[in-house]
Amino acid sequence: MFRTCIWFTYFWISLIRYLPRLRRADRLLKRGEMEAYRQLVEENTHNWMASLLKLAGMKLTVEGLEKIPAGEPVLYVANHQGNFDIPCCITGLPGITGFISKKEADRIPIIRKWMRHMNCIFMNRKNPRDSVRAIGEAVEYLKEGKSMVVFPEGTRSADGQLGRFKPGTLKLAIRSGAVVIPVTIIGTRNAMPKGSLKIRPADARLVLHDPLRPEGELADSQVLTERVREAVASSLV
Repeated sequence: MFRTCIWFTYFWISLIRYLPRLRRADRLLKRGEMEAYRQLVEENTHNWMASLLKLAGMKLTVEGLEKIPAGEPVLYVANHQGNFDIPCCITGLPGITGFISKKEADRIPIIRKWMRHMNCIFMNRKNPRDSVRAIGEAVEYLKEGKSMVVFPEGTRSADGQLGRFKPGTLKLAIRSGAVVIPVTIIGTRNAMPKGSLKIRPADARLVLHDPLRPEGELADSQVLTERVREAVASSLV
């Protein structure tokens, strides 16, 4: 429990410590200094997430970064193992990657502002109309050249087994034309199993698979969903 107490204490203290940088990001965005703005957001979110992983005792390795196409937005499609999936993706993937997050995260002070700077989208999963709105917004982000991470299982796995992919998730790629990279997340659930707040040291891996373009037979959302799920499953033990 000592590690857990230290981690949560650091989490909230570090949020306050990053406040001046958050205000600077606000100013840069308001002035339209986009290059400096993107650099500040990327550097600080990556560094903060990396510090949280280190304090948790998590060692992260990333395989397949060379498969990411240069100069175009990517829809990363990953399995969902635990609360540390997002810090691992932010730390391990290049550039700024947004997420479709549950609406409750929009109520957390400071965090919600950083998430907005990262192009995250908040969605009420119990409201079908809001889900449609969030998906449409994500499509526009991808068309604008912003990369995103989605978890098509919709929730964290309780036992580490790969769940069913929601069929509508891959329509993001088809509607936006963005390249899809399946990502297998391994080991994060060992750091904080679902239903527990206790943090334990763990080894985690992100395995990036060959990119898939929503063209030809892959322009069918069911076919694309099956291919992506097969790729993600291929690296799970």
